[in-house]
Amino acid sequence: MKAISQRPLAGAILAVVCCAIVAINGCKGEAETNQVSFLGPFKNDKSIKVPFERLPAHVTPTAYHIDLNFVHSIKNMNYEGTVKIDVAFDESALENLDEKSGCLSGIFCTSKREFIKKRIVLHADRSVEIEGVNVAAIDEYNESTNLIIVNTGRDKEKDFIVIETKRDLPLDMKRGTITLNFKAPIRQDGAFHGVYLSKNWYNDRAYQFIVAKFQPVFARLALPCFDEPGFKAKFNLKIRHNAATDENLPMSAYSTMRAQVEDHTDGYKLASFPETPKMSIHMFSFVVGSFDEQTREKTVRDGELTLRFLGVPGTRDASEFALKVAEEAILYFENYIDYKFPLEKLDIFAIGDTDTDNTETWGLVYVRHRLATIDGDSLRASRISTAVNVAHVVVHQWFANLVTGSWWDQLWITESVAAQKAFELVAKLYPDLHSEYPIRIGFLSGILTQDETGQMHSISPPKNELTTPTQIYKIFDNLTFTKSGAVARMIQNLIGEKKFQQALQLVVKYFHHGSIDLDGFMACVKEVAGEEKANLVTIEEIIRTYSKQTSYPLVSVDYEGQKDDPESKLAVYMEPIYKSSPLVSVTRFEANNKRRNPWCLPMDVLMAKGKQRTKTESIEFTSDQSIVRLNLPDWYNENDGFVKLQPKPDFSTYYRIRYSDTLTRQLQDAIKEQQLDAMNRLHILNDLRNLARLQLIKSDVFYDFFNAYENEEDYAVMLEMLKAEKLLSVRYTPLIGAKVFRRVLDEQKFDVTGNESPLEEQARSAILKMFVAKRDPDAIKMALEVYAKFEADRDKKVAVFLREPVYLAVALKGTKQQQNQLLEKLTNSRNHEERLRLASTLAFSNKDVLRRLVAILNQPNDFNSEELKQIASAESNLVLINGMVMAKVK
Repeated sequence: MKAISQRPLAGAILAVVCCAIVAINGCKGEAETNQVSFLGPFKNDKSIKVPFERLPAHVTPTAYHIDLNFVHSIKNMNYEGTVKIDVAFDESALENLDEKSGCLSGIFCTSKREFIKKRIVLHADRSVEIEGVNVAAIDEYNESTNLIIVNTGRDKEKDFIVIETKRDLPLDMKRGTITLNFKAPIRQDGAFHGVYLSKNWYNDRAYQFIVAKFQPVFARLALPCFDEPGFKAKFNLKIRHNAATDENLPMSAYSTMRAQVEDHTDGYKLASFPETPKMSIHMFSFVVGSFDEQTREKTVRDGELTLRFLGVPGTRDASEFALKVAEEAILYFENYIDYKFPLEKLDIFAIGDTDTDNTETWGLVYVRHRLATIDGDSLRASRISTAVNVAHVVVHQWFANLVTGSWWDQLWITESVAAQKAFELVAKLYPDLHSEYPIRIGFLSGILTQDETGQMHSISPPKNELTTPTQIYKIFDNLTFTKSGAVARMIQNLIGEKKFQQALQLVVKYFHHGSIDLDGFMACVKEVAGEEKANLVTIEEIIRTYSKQTSYPLVSVDYEGQKDDPESKLAVYMEPIYKSSPLVSVTRFEANNKRRNPWCLPMDVLMAKGKQRTKTESIEFTSDQSIVRLNLPDWYNENDGFVKLQPKPDFSTYYRIRYSDTLTRQLQDAIKEQQLDAMNRLHILNDLRNLARLQLIKSDVFYDFFNAYENEEDYAVMLEMLKAEKLLSVRYTPLIGAKVFRRVLDEQKFDVTGNESPLEEQARSAILKMFVAKRDPDAIKMALEVYAKFEADRDKKVAVFLREPVYLAVALKGTKQQQNQLLEKLTNSRNHEERLRLASTLAFSNKDVLRRLVAILNQPNDFNSEELKQIASAESNLVLINGMVMAKVK
């Protein structure tokens, strides 16, 4: 016992001696002594108030050397590490304190300058316990000298750590190193940030992964670092981890670069990752866990680039489509942007627990498991979400990784390109998916609904509102993604697709491995604008008005003047949707709206007399012009003409359009006579449905308009009609327009040709499910006949798009044996989409089925909280209380 107790004592004496030597003379560094520099203690509990909201730039990272030990970490739920940061000292930063540091001039600026002369400030969350620290300066001869550290501590409110040296930092020496030993937890707080434990449920089993997810400001949760996007550096990583899990499944580690792996006899592996290109730390990632040993891998460009799908065991077959999208998107975008993919490999990790559907970290991207995997039990329409998510992270490899926004208020620049080009890529590469329709009525319309209150964030908030992790994380959402993409499409529409492409090529050419802001982006646009320079003011105004404020405009249109008066005009005006009057009245608007218009918006106006005579005129709202008036053509007649705003609706239509009652009735006639194409019919109906929901148009007007669709044949429009029917059926019955749905049931029944488009499958599935849910006897009878047919022949399966209505019919009216078969399918299925279909339909069944279903759902499984809400919907026989599923039926 005595011998054991003497070891820590000896270590303590050695530490005191070393500290004394450091205090008197400092220590010679590695270059001179060929020994590891001594790490002194760090005072984790010492409080030091830092007079900055952001990191000062007098010390900046150039390279990280990170060594992490995850051996037995899943058991202990923590890990140890060392990070050595190569830094550059910048003397000019002392003289150039600017708005970044909240300092412009005066005594306060001087005090800040004095503060940083002897202090290094970087990030580390309070949960990251720092056990030792060393700072060294490197001279022009590459000789290292340790600096005497006199004080250390934290500003916990700002996630800063401070290292204070005895003398001023050697800013004239230009280079140095900061070395820190630390210990940090593997997080399990459900936020999925920093280094955390992610569970991936598959085949009724949970696979655990150690995941690093630093975006946007959560690297500080994992290690001491410079956690701001402008501090780009190179990364060297070593990870020690167990060779296998407790179940003897082999473990591996992946990161931005390809690993070199050493097997050690004592049961662990060492994965060494070579140096990355210069990058922001929030785009760096790694993952450790058990992956499918039959990893799907593909090489492209004559072996120069390797693509891999990283999934849990058994997911190889379901990975083919995601990997195909990655390959085609990379090759397409390399040609589009005229810059090769800047790494030698791209890994797609099908992640379980995560806070976002995708994460675009460089060389190792995360896509939610259910989106990354597609197999025979997936709807064809599900490929749209898979393709969009994969294409999105691919484009981000250039716009976010290679070129990064200089600060979070510039995030929208790279996000706009990644969103717009992802949608465009999917539409061009997979035209058979008809993705433009669900994107317009799904992604875009859904975000417009979120943004209609005026209470959401802007996509480029002021810098002083982007200083805390909470503020910054808030803008990493689908609103920023969608609204930014709409702005990019507006710009592309103005200068043309080719010139927009050239502008993006210049962005990559001028800013690769660097940061960009709005001035840099606009410089690239101006360089290629040419004859379109007149549009530059408009582009700048669009960006300013759409990026700096919340919500969006409601554009209203009406006739001005007496009917049949040759002097009558069209009057189009714009106002914030959350402040709009329920009546379309130019006179009222002009009398009450005295302030400047908040949005700049160019738009086309189509005036038509049947299909024979049309005229399209361009208008533009500016900050000085809220109302635009148009002369009607001489041949135009209000009795048989119609007006359609934005006759080519696309992803740029981040606004809603409202027509006066007269113009709505005229459009109604154009709908009946099929004078407008499907996208226009869908665009009008989608806007009017949402305006009726907001009581910004009369419900009677919308009811009449809906009935004009009684002969509709386009399946995308039918999907929007289903939403309109649900809104209207609360008040109106019968709905003449709903004849469309009965026609689909009567004529197509539950028949399958094998030639159905994804839109047809979606629409027919939803329509048939609606009839079954309403207990329509014909629909239920047909659905049960389909199930019985395939029940008798186990070698065949019900067509995927028919399963939801068929399963619902079985849940409602099937035999006990049939319902037990569905419960068995739910237990045995590996496909998440199929499991969600089964659970959601069985939720409408009887108490015996519900009892078993509740037991399944309350066990650990692959359904997240949002999916449980979907399963236990208000219409079902289940309820969700405090995360537990319960049956309503006693």
